[in-house]
Amino acid sequence: MIEVKAGKLQTPRTIRQGKQLALVQQGLETGTHSQFANATITKIMCKSPLLTYIKSLERVLDEAKREFASSRVFGEYISFCAFHTEKIINIPEQEASRIREYILNRCMSVFKHRNDLPLPVMSNIIPTVHFSRMLAPYTIFPVSRELRFALTTGEFFILSWLNISGLARWLEKRGWETKIASLPDKISNDDRFPNIPVLKVKKGTKEMEIGLDILAVAASEFWMPESLEMMITTVLNEATRDGSFFTVNFPNVGKYAWD
Repeated sequence: MIEVKAGKLQTPRTIRQGKQLALVQQGLETGTHSQFANATITKIMCKSPLLTYIKSLERVLDEAKREFASSRVFGEYISFCAFHTEKIINIPEQEASRIREYILNRCMSVFKHRNDLPLPVMSNIIPTVHFSRMLAPYTIFPVSRELRFALTTGEFFILSWLNISGLARWLEKRGWETKIASLPDKISNDDRFPNIPVLKVKKGTKEMEIGLDILAVAASEFWMPESLEMMITTVLNEATRDGSFFTVNFPNVGKYAWD
């Protein structure tokens, strides 16, 4: 990987970028990197490809173009919706309000119990206007090119909700023991590795914690719960060092492969 910039002037910003590039190169070459002072992160590979609801998202976007908005709810795990921003603001407010209320109420039905713990709602605004190293950009989503372009221009407003309690119940039905941790009121802005455990899972003598970051990715990239289970199994089967951090890569093949 080579980064090319014009000019030879060094500033604190370009020095930081150079150090970051060196860490990225280290990770690509060795499979590990130590971007944070108190943590080494190791890449491990899952044996199965990522499974997502992106094909359903594609249909939701097509429907929203025709009907102003559309949504999907998948059990007690995840729901998402899309509004066609230009069309919905050009219809009478009473009709727009009725559509929004129906769509949002349907999406909120993913929370089946009063005490269900929701992940903070995810939207396409953050990955559209802010760079994220964690999220796949819309330009490589396995949807039509027309829709990819529309996602990058803000033609659609997308919201997704992930039910942490519903995910826990889904895992328990598949033989896992689970324990939910409370989400913090505030997230520290210091330089330490931002590890915020949300859900602890256990099977037999092996256990691991799923962080807030992973669930945010799952909600933003519309992962099926099977993908989270595959990630958990991969870490428990492949990880050999207690106290280490791991990033799981999925083979980029199959129906839901990134372009």
